[in-house]
Amino acid sequence: MKHFLNSSTQKALYNLCCEHGFTAQGKAFFRVYADSILQVIGFQHERVFNHHSLNIGLMSMYSKADNDTFSAKTSLLCYSICCLDNCASAISLSENNGITTFHIRSPESQLCLLKEKGFEWLDSIKTQEKLLEAINYLETVTYKSIIWNNDKKLAPLLAVKNYERADYVIASILNQHLGSNAISSPPWIEQDFLYYSNCFPNRDMDYLHLHKLITEWKTDLIEAYLEKNYLDNTRRLKVYGDGSVC
Repeated sequence: MKHFLNSSTQKALYNLCCEHGFTAQGKAFFRVYADSILQVIGFQHERVFNHHSLNIGLMSMYSKADNDTFSAKTSLLCYSICCLDNCASAISLSENNGITTFHIRSPESQLCLLKEKGFEWLDSIKTQEKLLEAINYLETVTYKSIIWNNDKKLAPLLAVKNYERADYVIASILNQHLGSNAISSPPWIEQDFLYYSNCFPNRDMDYLHLHKLITEWKTDLIEAYLEKNYLDNTRRLKVYGDGSVC
């Protein structure tokens, strides 16, 4: 059975999000919560089985981001609300007598899940440490593993001064960029970073610069980097938001 998103369900989402301090940008809803944590909610159309998925997204405001991050087409909306029911998506399957049946959770049912569990869960993400835990949880349900080349983990790790793990994330991202030239799995030693620099001169300079700051323990410059990102993101959120009040 196909379930289509109707205007009344979208309106119900709008009302719920407004009640919890989110602001509309198109059909996506944003709020900056507690310790500089950006949270996003919105329905997205999925071509697989032609359904609508109620998705959520998380990001530290200390992360480096672009303008599109704060638009209605934000790439942050990448995790299904069904993760809170330990399901990777709104699609589930069952098998009976050798016959596999696919079930699609309706937009209304997904909205109920947001209301019953979602906002309480989002409200519990109050620190950068809790943000990292939340992203790891969503990845584990969605991908069955923790994704270390996720650049959205870099800023919160730097913010809590877990520099060793932040450098691990940087190495994971760079190792992925090497593609067929990939070398040893992270963690990397300095020789590995030098190999990358030689393979790709003048590429990923931001990541390599952060690695240098980490290895030299330049905490003041790392904090300045995070603060600049925060100020840039705050400006973007104001500029690209529609300014509406729910």
